[in-house]
Amino acid sequence: MLLGAKENLLACLQAKDDQGVQAAISELIGMTPTEAPARSAMLQGKWRLVWSKQDDSANFFQKAFSGLPNYNVINGNNSLENIVEAGLLSLNARATCAAVSDNCLDVRITEVDIFVGPWKAKTIEITPTPGKNDGWVEQLYLDDNMRISAGNRDSMFVHCKGPGYTT
Repeated sequence: MLLGAKENLLACLQAKDDQGVQAAISELIGMTPTEAPARSAMLQGKWRLVWSKQDDSANFFQKAFSGLPNYNVINGNNSLENIVEAGLLSLNARATCAAVSDNCLDVRITEVDIFVGPWKAKTIEITPTPGKNDGWVEQLYLDDNMRISAGNRDSMFVHCKGPGYTT
């Protein structure tokens, strides 16, 4: 059943069928083959965002950059980078992340680098403010090459890694 549900999600992603993607995600939630996904070493690596749904409460940057090439790099040292590419312009947001439960990561953005081509134009340091610059991401599904997550601002994300995931 799991393989059928995952293949259905991949087919909906390829067809750019948002309603089908959301239905397939609902089908996969709770079927994660990974115990304690927020604490799993499988979470580490470079993940490419292949689909997202942003709620009205999402921040400006999430909405503005949701359709651009976007990657998460999660390292074993409780760090996360979110890299967004927009032609010559790219953003690299660095954050700390830590598992606060078996399914949930606490995420706190610390810096954002803005690049024009290969040159770093600016670094913005983020000073933590209660209720801002931090959030959480619940890991709803995780296997070797797919991750489905829900953010604290009613956002939903599907990330893939490895060859063959070009949706």
